[in-house]
Amino acid sequence: MINLGVIRVVALLAVALFLSSCGGSSDTTAADRPKSEPPLYHQADYDIEFFNGWNQVESDKRIGNVLETIWKEPPPYKSNVVVTSSTSEGTGSPRAEAELARDRMKQLPGYHERSFKEVKLRGRPATQWTYEIGGIGRMEYYFEACGIHFAFAASSGVTPFGVPIELRYRRVAKEIKPVCDS
Repeated sequence: MINLGVIRVVALLAVALFLSSCGGSSDTTAADRPKSEPPLYHQADYDIEFFNGWNQVESDKRIGNVLETIWKEPPPYKSNVVVTSSTSEGTGSPRAEAELARDRMKQLPGYHERSFKEVKLRGRPATQWTYEIGGIGRMEYYFEACGIHFAFAASSGVTPFGVPIELRYRRVAKEIKPVCDS
């Protein structure tokens, strides 16, 4: 049986590692930005709004040159969302980052790909990757805005009312508003 905790850690590390070569994030910090109250969160490189009581468990944690923020959905769902950001200076495209992440995840036992395609997210080109590993549905987006690379990763064993993971988390990913859009 696959240890789901290990798979989660590997997936989160994969996103952070792929972006760690992207250089540092902007010098802006969430502390420099106006105060916000949930469900609206001001991060250093973006704003995001969560509905239905999601809890932020990590905010702009620096991992190398990447800022990582994690939210968890309240019970009974075991869903989480991780958003990472880093400067895109001197790096490959978000598509190349997605392909690298995909190539690494394919090596894990129980990997099953649902889709890997180009989409628009808030009018910007993005790579959407949906897959399962160990019975956990995962969806990731990779895109660039304002010289910042973003990676959005969501995972869930079950979604409310059986809503497909693609519909549920696309809505959340669309809530990422890069600071330059303000």
